[in-house]
Amino acid sequence: MKYFILILISTLYGFGFNYHLEPVKISDQVNCFFGFYSEAEEKNGGRVVNTCFIESNEGYVVIDSGPTYSYAQQVFEVMQKRKVLPVKYVINTSSDESKILGNQFYKEQGASLIGPESYQQLIEKKKTPQLLTKLSINTSANTRLIPLDTYVDKNQTIQLGSLIIEIKKLETKKSKNLLVYLPKQETIFAGDFILNSQVPILEEHYSLNEWIENIQVIKAMSWKHIVSSHGVKRTRLALKNTEAYLLEIKERVVNSIKEHKSKKEILASLEIDSFKQLTFYKDFHTANIEKSYDELKSITKIKPEIKLVDTIKEQQSKEKEELLTLSKKIEKAYTESVTIINPVPTTKKVLAHQKKQTHKEKTKKTIVSLSKEIEDILLNDKPSNTKKHSVNKKILEKKPIKKKKSSTNNQHKKIALTMIQSTKNKIATPDIKYVNFSNAKKSALEKHKYILIKIEADGCKPCDHLNAILANNNSIKKLINDYTEAVKINTSHDSSIPIDATYRGTPTLFLIKPNENNKIVMQLEGKIDEKELEESLKMLLNNPKVALTFSK
Repeated sequence: MKYFILILISTLYGFGFNYHLEPVKISDQVNCFFGFYSEAEEKNGGRVVNTCFIESNEGYVVIDSGPTYSYAQQVFEVMQKRKVLPVKYVINTSSDESKILGNQFYKEQGASLIGPESYQQLIEKKKTPQLLTKLSINTSANTRLIPLDTYVDKNQTIQLGSLIIEIKKLETKKSKNLLVYLPKQETIFAGDFILNSQVPILEEHYSLNEWIENIQVIKAMSWKHIVSSHGVKRTRLALKNTEAYLLEIKERVVNSIKEHKSKKEILASLEIDSFKQLTFYKDFHTANIEKSYDELKSITKIKPEIKLVDTIKEQQSKEKEELLTLSKKIEKAYTESVTIINPVPTTKKVLAHQKKQTHKEKTKKTIVSLSKEIEDILLNDKPSNTKKHSVNKKILEKKPIKKKKSSTNNQHKKIALTMIQSTKNKIATPDIKYVNFSNAKKSALEKHKYILIKIEADGCKPCDHLNAILANNNSIKKLINDYTEAVKINTSHDSSIPIDATYRGTPTLFLIKPNENNKIVMQLEGKIDEKELEESLKMLLNNPKVALTFSK
């Protein structure tokens, strides 16, 4: 009864700040809300991290309650519209304020609150959360920091009906970050162990080396889906950004220490261009380098400075090398003079070997030349009429004029045929055809297909990047052509989209089932990774357990 009362209250009095929450399905029991790639502020209501809910027959489990009481209240309404169930547990993956300030609302519903040991320090300080100073009174109404019921100091397991949840403490000291694992659903909530859209923040972890080790632990676990604190990537590609950044700064700092550079010199020189586009790079990169230096300096073996004895040894080594080089020159001159005086007689056996090698080279050149000719013919869609082509065709069709053919020739034939088949595939894969939404929906319902909506804008570089992927990746083109009806919307000319969904910018890809609610099954946005897009489409479209199971 109290759930209906809360919904009634929210309807009468409003939520204060409308977060426009649209859940994204991760698996059958898991849905998530993805945060914005920016700093917490009034215009986004502090919604800058990802939050999720897990459904079981006995109730919901919330992963990170969000930035405000109002946010938690609106998430709760989404859950109740899906299925009226109580929230049994709230698990905070860290003590980041944008993840934990919705706890008060869930506590009022009778949920048990769980989080890391670092959370307790916030309670002890008794200070107003800094996040609340950035939000208006209307947005932050009823929001306050409250104690947890359980502070995790070791691995724990929760069972809710058939749902099994493993809470893992990976850090050796008091827990700052927790990993939540659903073994049956093969899903991980990685929290701040993985950040695939912003620069990693070392201050939130005890050690650079330990963080790298923890990522290896995550990689070794059995899972299909992963949700991090920031970013929409949910496959193993989600680990790439964090791992690459940490390994890069470790290598650079260690090398700089070995070269006797001071901390000041290192901080001034260690910019990493490939990560500058990430959110908060300017805010945290320098601090990350400084913390890495303090950790690595005591465990890095420094190269000894060059002394006079070393200089003498180097000079002696150089002189020895010069003598060896001179000795080789003399030996070569002597060998050549002997060859002139006593030439090796040319036997029939030698001549036969030379003739065989010449034949091999000619065959190799013929095969390579032929493959290029046929590739040109296919690309230009021209028939082969010349005598030269008809003669060479015998070689490719494995109809040798002579009975004996070397294995090398067969290998070159296979390479040529592979090149030709590759060219045929390129020609055979048509470009994606875009239609308007009404036609797409009608056709999708008739053919039992999905609808792919691409939202783009003029002058959008990430859009150009996505269009290049869709134009050149034959696997992606085939999946879209075979299983979807595609719709393209350019916001520079048309600001409305034909489905009830929110998006944060261009490009954005929606994959939907064309039913009454146009259910969203995939949403990717920003600079979309080619492998992630291909993997997501294969998983959703080319899977008989998932694809084409919806009704009209």
